[in-house]
Amino acid sequence: MLSSVATIGKHIIEKEGKDISNPLSILVENPNVDGKYNTIFKIAFDEDFNYLGVFDDRFDSSMILKLLYSETKGSKPNPSPTIKLTTGEKSFKQIINAIKSSNNFKKLILFKKL
Repeated sequence: MLSSVATIGKHIIEKEGKDISNPLSILVENPNVDGKYNTIFKIAFDEDFNYLGVFDDRFDSSMILKLLYSETKGSKPNPSPTIKLTTGEKSFKQIINAIKSSNNFKKLILFKKL
């Protein structure tokens, strides 16, 4: 029975075009699946975590694993500080909530400084 469930799960993952041997590829999603989000904004820091600025870039599907985007429903924060930009204030709150709610990010020096 368990092997049947595993086979079904493997089939679904492969059907979605994800790599079964790379767990990260299974967890992240394409934020531009509908073609509406062709521009990305990156908040940049140097090696000492000093703020450098915000830079724009064209979305490319090769960035999916770097963006770590995972959609959440309702008011739940994203598991990473990656969001789809809507309105400035709402988007900023989403990033802050994602940072505050993630135990893993709280341990990182970068997010402590933020």
